[in-house]
Amino acid sequence: MTIVENGIETLSFDISAGSLVAGNTLTVNTDTLGNPDPLDLRITGRANSINDIYQFTIVSGGKVGQVPGDGEEPLVIAWSNSVTTGTFTIEGHDPPYTPETPVEIVVDGMTLKFSDGTLFSGDVFTVTTGIRGCPLH
Repeated sequence: MTIVENGIETLSFDISAGSLVAGNTLTVNTDTLGNPDPLDLRITGRANSINDIYQFTIVSGGKVGQVPGDGEEPLVIAWSNSVTTGTFTIEGHDPPYTPETPVEIVVDGMTLKFSDGTLFSGDVFTVTTGIRGCPLH
C-alpha cells in the first residue's frame, strides 16, 4: 500500500497475512525525526483468560528500550480483559538492548516481547486469545 500526496510518496507499507475486521484501526507512529517507528511485538505463552480480548492502553508513552529523558515519565502500559486488569512499565537501558534483545513482560500468562517502536499516551492495541488461551494471529 502506498500513499501519495501532491505527487510525492509520503508513506508505504506492506500488510502480511492476517485478518482484518470492521473496526480495526492501523496506527503507525513516527520517531522524533518523523521516520515510521511501529510497535514490534511478539507474543508467546498462553493467557489465563481464553476466548478473550486483552486491551493495552499506553498511559505514558516513549520509545521501547530507551531511558526516558529528564522530566519524562517511563513507558507505562495498562491492560485489561473481561476478568482482570493491570499495568506494567517497559524499562529502558542506555544503550538500548532493543531491537537485538527484546524487553520481555509477562501479562496474565503471556510473554510479550517488545523489540522496537514509539508509543504515545492514549495509543491502544489489542490481543485476542483463542480456546487454548494462545494469542490469535
